[in-house]
Amino acid sequence: TEMQTFFALVTIMMPPPKRAWKKIPLHREINESIQTLRASFQIEDLLQIKHIFFVNVGNPHAVFFITDETEAFALKYGKDLEQHFLFPARANINFARIESDVSKWVPDKYQTSFSVPVDNFIELSTWERGVGLTKSCGTGACATAIACHHLFSKKLETISTIKMSGGNLRVTYSTGNSRPEFDMLIMEGVAEFEFDGKITVNDKVAI
Repeated sequence: TEMQTFFALVTIMMPPPKRAWKKIPLHREINESIQTLRASFQIEDLLQIKHIFFVNVGNPHAVFFITDETEAFALKYGKDLEQHFLFPARANINFARIESDVSKWVPDKYQTSFSVPVDNFIELSTWERGVGLTKSCGTGACATAIACHHLFSKKLETISTIKMSGGNLRVTYSTGNSRPEFDMLIMEGVAEFEFDGKITVNDKVAI
């Protein structure tokens, strides 16, 4: 029999992000220009990197805004950047590309619940700390939306749609009027069936 597909929209309120360099954590406070930062990461395609942002959303993230295809960058630079000396606890590495600034975006089959207006539509590939290239990363999507807000928006609240190979997430981020502890961060996404399988434990099969 053919399996029916059901969609369930899941909404999560995330804890306020940490932006202080010691809480991300970084090895030192960063005041360098974008040119110096790009060079310090020893990335060949320096001119493709337009902005870099650091934040902790329960785990450390670095977000690199680029103008090229994001997955190729994540595969090429993710592992080395994860272990870069600037990140004493290592870091999740995000390569993001803003596809468009839109007042209204019409969703496709992966975003059936996302028919409301959004401020940004961002392609994202994440090299997850200790894992590698991942199909989807909730904290990576949140970190990218926060970075986009602080770098490019003059609004108190922005809504971003983050496009990843495993599906899309919508992130709403509101700043706490210069009080980071009052920032509001909400992540929404569609839960879908991924796979089933069996595992053998002590000669017994568990589903």
